[in-house]
Amino acid sequence: MFSWVEMAAFRTCVLLWVFVGARAEKTIFDSDSLTVVDPSTVNNAADYADPASCGSKLYSMAAEKDKNMAVNIRVADFNKGGADYFRAHPSVTLCLQRVFSKVYEVTREKLKIDIGYEKISATSGYTPDDKKNYLSSGCGAVISYRTSGVISEITNAALSLCPVIFEQNQRDIGIYVDSSSVFLFMTGDITSTPVYQGGGLTLTSAQALVNKGLVPKRIPDCSKFPTVTSGSHYPAGKSDPSSVVGVVDEAVLPSMDTDVRRLAQYIGTDVDFTGCMAYPGNGLSNRCPIRVMSPRLFNVLLNLKAYTNKVDLGGTGGKITVEEAWNEGSDPDSLRAEGRMIKVKLSSGNNAANLEKLSRLAICAKADHVSNMGTYIVISSKKMKGRTESSINFPRATLVSVEPPASKTEMYALPTEMADEEDQYPLFDSNGRLDLIVSQGATLSKFIAKDTQFRYLRLAPAIAQCYSKLVYNENKWLNASDPPVDIEIVRAFMSNEEQKSLIQSSDERYNTHTLGQALELRYASTVVNGTTVYNNVRLIKKVVDICGPVFNTYGFNMNLGLYPTSVYVSMDEDQFLFWSNSESLIPQGYTEQTFDLYLEARRESALQSRIVDPDDITEACTDPDVPQRQHINYKYKEPKVIQRKKRRRRQTADACIPSDVTDFCTSTLKNREVVVEELWTLLSKNKHIYHEPESEVEEALKGCLLACGTCLEGSIYEKKLEHCSNLIHWMPFDLMNNQKDMTNFFARDNIETFALACEGSGHCLLRAPIFSILAPSVKLRYRPDPDRSVIEDLYSSEENPSPLLSLLEELYAISATGITKFWVKDEKEISSMKLALRAALMYNPDVSEVHVYVTKANSKSPVQGEVEKYVKEFAQSGCPSYTREILAPFRILDPPHSKYLFTKVVSKWSKLKNRNSRKNYLIVCRCEEKKCF
Repeated sequence: MFSWVEMAAFRTCVLLWVFVGARAEKTIFDSDSLTVVDPSTVNNAADYADPASCGSKLYSMAAEKDKNMAVNIRVADFNKGGADYFRAHPSVTLCLQRVFSKVYEVTREKLKIDIGYEKISATSGYTPDDKKNYLSSGCGAVISYRTSGVISEITNAALSLCPVIFEQNQRDIGIYVDSSSVFLFMTGDITSTPVYQGGGLTLTSAQALVNKGLVPKRIPDCSKFPTVTSGSHYPAGKSDPSSVVGVVDEAVLPSMDTDVRRLAQYIGTDVDFTGCMAYPGNGLSNRCPIRVMSPRLFNVLLNLKAYTNKVDLGGTGGKITVEEAWNEGSDPDSLRAEGRMIKVKLSSGNNAANLEKLSRLAICAKADHVSNMGTYIVISSKKMKGRTESSINFPRATLVSVEPPASKTEMYALPTEMADEEDQYPLFDSNGRLDLIVSQGATLSKFIAKDTQFRYLRLAPAIAQCYSKLVYNENKWLNASDPPVDIEIVRAFMSNEEQKSLIQSSDERYNTHTLGQALELRYASTVVNGTTVYNNVRLIKKVVDICGPVFNTYGFNMNLGLYPTSVYVSMDEDQFLFWSNSESLIPQGYTEQTFDLYLEARRESALQSRIVDPDDITEACTDPDVPQRQHINYKYKEPKVIQRKKRRRRQTADACIPSDVTDFCTSTLKNREVVVEELWTLLSKNKHIYHEPESEVEEALKGCLLACGTCLEGSIYEKKLEHCSNLIHWMPFDLMNNQKDMTNFFARDNIETFALACEGSGHCLLRAPIFSILAPSVKLRYRPDPDRSVIEDLYSSEENPSPLLSLLEELYAISATGITKFWVKDEKEISSMKLALRAALMYNPDVSEVHVYVTKANSKSPVQGEVEKYVKEFAQSGCPSYTREILAPFRILDPPHSKYLFTKVVSKWSKLKNRNSRKNYLIVCRCEEKKCF
C-alpha cells in the first residue's frame, strides 16, 4: 500500500505531466481566449509576419473562426480575407469594440469592419504604407457605417477612447479619415508618434479629443474631504509617505524594459509638465520622465486635473503643473524611483488657500499620501498591479493586488500550470502595512513570510478569518483576569525561495503556503490557567470546528496535517484530507484512517452548526436546564428561562392572568380528586422502589394533577411544571424504549403519523406503561351537566393546562437509544416537539441519529429549515459540560413505503356514551393500497 507521501509524489508527477505537457500559449481577448500559433510551424511563414512590429500574435483561422475577440468583433469579420492564419492584438479589438459601442450610443447607427487582417501578399496594392503594414500585422482595421452616418463621430470616438488603451502598450493611435471610412490602427515600431490625417484633423484638434478621453466619467463632491494645511500631511501625523505607501523596493532604471513598460505616461496636454510641454509620443525611447509615473498615480492625476477644472480656485483656470515625477532611478531611495511620487502645484494662483483646496482634491482623487509643502504638494501612491485597481475585501480591510519588480518575479511566481490564474491568487504588499488589521485581532504582519526580505505575500481572506475566529473562540470563555490563549502562526505565506529549502514537492503542503491558502499553527503554551488540554489534538478539532464552515463559505474543503509541534490546515477545492506525521500523534483508540473519518464527520457537523459552542459560556452553564432520566434522587430545578420571565414579568392588556378560583376549577375539583386518589392507590402498591420520603411523591402527584389554574405561564403553571416533573421521574413505571432504533414521536392529534409511529415494529410513547397510567388522567373528559350530553376536558388547555404530556415526551426522548424518529406533517408539528427534539439532539448521548419523516411532500423544506433553526439555537445556547460535544446528526426524509400507507382511525365516542368516559377507544384498520381487510 502506498504511503501519503508516495501518493502525493505520484499525483504531483501526473499533474505536472498533464499541465506542462499539454500547455499552449493563449492570448486573452475581451470576450474569449485564442491559442497562439508558432509562425515557424506554418507554410509561407513570411506571408504571416508582423511588418509593423506592433506585438500581435498569430492564430489559426480553422480553430478560432467561431469566436468573438470582443462583443461585436468576430474573428470571421476581422479576417475577411479568409487566410488560413491571422494576426490580431487584444488592445486593437478592444478599441474597435469601444468605438462601435460609442458611435451606436450617439447615433444609433451600427459600424462594420470593411478590411481587417490581410496577409502580406494581399496588401500589395494598399496605400499608404501604414495601411499595408498595420493590416498585415493585425493591428488596424478600416471601419465604416453599415448604412450611413457622420464620419466625424467615428473619429471623435476613436480619439477619445483608444489612446489610453494603446498607451498601456507604449503605442499611439494612428488614424486616416476619408469621406466614407476610417482607417484606425495602433502604432508599432515603424511609427513613433501619433498619426492624424484627413477629416480636417489637426494636431491641436486631435489632441483636444484625446484630452477629452482623459476625463473621468463622474466628478464626485469633494467638499467633505479634509484639507492639508502648509507643513501638514495626509493621513494626519504621517510625515513620511513610505510609512503609508511602503518604501522603494527596487529603483526602476531605463534599462529595465519590463519594469519601465509597467509605468504609465500622461498623454494629454491639459496638464503642464515642466520641461516637457509638448506630448512627445508614447514609444519608450520618446517618453518624457516627468510625464511618467506608476499606473496608480497616473489614475490619481487623471482625477485631480479633472476635479481642479470644476472647482473655483480664484480664477486660476484650474490647470495644474507637474514639476517632478519618475527620476529614472537617479535617487534610488526616493519613491520617484518607482514613479510613485509626483510634485504638483497650480499653474497659476498658487497661494496657500488654493494649495489647501488642491490637497483636498488630491485626497478626493484617491491619493494615498499628500504633503503640503507650502508652495507645492507632494502626492504619493501605493503599489498596484496593472492600470485598474483590483482589490480584495477582508473582514476588516481591503488589500490591493500588486506585482513585484521583474527581477523578483520568480520568488513569487505561481506554479507553471497555474500561470493563467494570477488574478485568483493576488499578491499584496506588506511594506508600511504590517499593523493593518485584516480580520478581528489579526494584523497583516501575522501572515507574512518568516524571512522579512520577502515583503510581498498572498493571503486568502478565508485564512485570515479562520485564524481570527480560532483565537476569538479559544478566548471567549475566559474571565477578564485570565491570561489569554495564544495561538501562534508557525508559518503562513511562504515565498518560492523558502519553499525550496523547507518543503519537498512530494509533500502535501507543497504549493499551498505559496498560494496564501495554508496555516501552520500551535498553542503558545500547553498549560493555560492550570489546564493542560491545550495540545495539538484539541487544536486540530478546533480548526475543523471553526475553519471548516469559514472555508465552506468560500467554496472550499480542507486539508489537515498533524505534526509533533504544530497543526497544518489549508483550503482545498475538492476533497477533505487528513494525514499525520507519525502514528504516535493520533489520539488513543484511533488509527490514521479512522481519525480521518472522525474529523471529516466533525466538519460536516460544524457545517450543520451541530458543534456545541455557546456564545456566552457563563450564561449557558449557569443553572442549565438539563433533561434527566428517571431516578429516585431527581429534584426539579427551575429553568433559567422561567427565572428570567419572573424578573421581567409585566402586566399587559393581552396577557393571560393566572387564576385558580374559576368556576371550572371549583366545579371539577371532585373529578380531579378521584383521579389523584386512584393514581395514589396504584403508586402505593410499588412504594418499595420510588422516591423517599413518600410524602414528597404524594405532594408531587397532587401538585401535578390536583392543582388547577389558567394560563401556560405564571406561578400556577410553574408549580405544575415542578410537581409533574418530579412525579414522572419518581414513578416506578418504565418507558420501555431502551432498545436500539425503536423510539418514535408523532404529533398527538395526527392520526396518520400516529399509525406510522406506533404500528409495526416501532415503539412510541403511547406504548410506555407510564404513559398508559398517566395519559388517561390528563386526557380525561367529564360531563359538567349530568342532564346534558356535552362533555369537556378535565385538563383543558384554556381552563387548566397541564405540562405533563410535554414532560413525558422529553423524558421519553432522553431515554432513547440509536436512531430516533419523528413523524410530522409540517413545520408546525415539528415545532410542537421542540422539547423532545432538544433532548434527543443535544442531551442524549445514546441517540446516534434523528430521522424526521415528513408526510406532506411540500413541507420538507420548511421542516428542514425549522430543524436547522433549532439545531443552531441549541448549539449556541448549550453548556458543553452537560451536553453532547456534537449534536446528533439529523435527516429530513420521506416516509418509508409500508403496508400501513393508509390507516383509518375511527373514534367510537358516539357508541360509548354510557361506558367509561376516561378511555378513548380507537379502531385501527391496517390497509394496503387503501383496501381494508
